[in-house]
Amino acid sequence: MSDLIELLQRAADGDRRAYDAAYAQVYPVLKRLARGQKRRAGSRDDANTTSIVNDACLRLMRSASPKDEAHFYGIAASALRQILIDRARRRLAEKRGGGEVTSLDGKEDLVEAIADLPNVDVLELDQVLTTLGEVDARLAKVVEWHCFADLDFEEIGRLMATSGRTVRRDWRRARAYLLLHLEGPGS
Repeated sequence: MSDLIELLQRAADGDRRAYDAAYAQVYPVLKRLARGQKRRAGSRDDANTTSIVNDACLRLMRSASPKDEAHFYGIAASALRQILIDRARRRLAEKRGGGEVTSLDGKEDLVEAIADLPNVDVLELDQVLTTLGEVDARLAKVVEWHCFADLDFEEIGRLMATSGRTVRRDWRRARAYLLLHLEGPGS
């Protein structure tokens, strides 16, 4: 991973060879993350995975160069999250008349632990997750890394310099917050 971080930093400084080499390393990592999301969702649409990965890879390569592995996964998770939000907004705009739920059923489903929410609106989820980030940035990071970067609790713990057990506890708190705010009054 340190080689990739160095390549991304050199690519950000304009080194075309480093950009090409970094892209070749980033692409399979993002493909694994996207496949993990789709596997949990039970989707087999490879074209959609490729499209999501291409978008995420381009966003990641255009962003500021990551300082370390944790920063890399943070940027990757944010890119994947934003792509799902952008796609949901486009679908909503295409429906003319709006107001319909942009569901997280099927291929855009999150982790199984959240998937039991009926008709979760991806745009509402984004708003609630943003609000959670304002309340507790650490909990929001756990959700984003677990749901969008497909990292398990042990990996997240390693990146956050804490234990997987602490991350599990954070996950339960974050999930409770999401459940409360996504199924609150009027839902």
